[in-house]
Amino acid sequence: MAWVWFYKALDTKLERTVALKFLPPDLNASERERERFMKEARTASSLDHPNIGVIYGIEETGDGRSFIVMAFYEGDSLAQRIRRGPIPIREAVEIAIQMAQGLEASPRPAHRPSGREAFQRPAHAAGPG
Repeated sequence: MAWVWFYKALDTKLERTVALKFLPPDLNASERERERFMKEARTASSLDHPNIGVIYGIEETGDGRSFIVMAFYEGDSLAQRIRRGPIPIREAVEIAIQMAQGLEASPRPAHRPSGREAFQRPAHAAGPG
C-alpha cells in the first residue's frame, strides 16, 4: 500500500474520536490504488483481534475521495517510539509479540509485504499503552 494520510477527527453522530485514513490525491485518481484501498478496508473490517485496528466504515468526500473511518488509538506510533531512543528489550519483545499476533490473525493479501518487509513500516504500528 502506498503512503496514506491519517487524520484525527470527531464522529459527531456517535460522539467519539476516530482516525480517518485517506489516499493522497495523486493516488486517489488511480483506479488500481482505490481498489486496493477498498480491499484493505473490507479485509480489515472482517477481522476481530485486539492487535488489529477496528474499521468503522468507508466514506467518500464531496469531491469523490474515499476514506476509511477507523478507531483512534491514543499514543505514539512505533516510528515515534523508536525516534525517542532505544527500546528496552522487554518492551521490544512485547511490541514484536503484539505485531506477530496481529499478523497471524490476518490473511495476507497479495499486495501486503510478508516476512521482514512487513516489519519495516513502523509508522503504521501503534506502540503499547
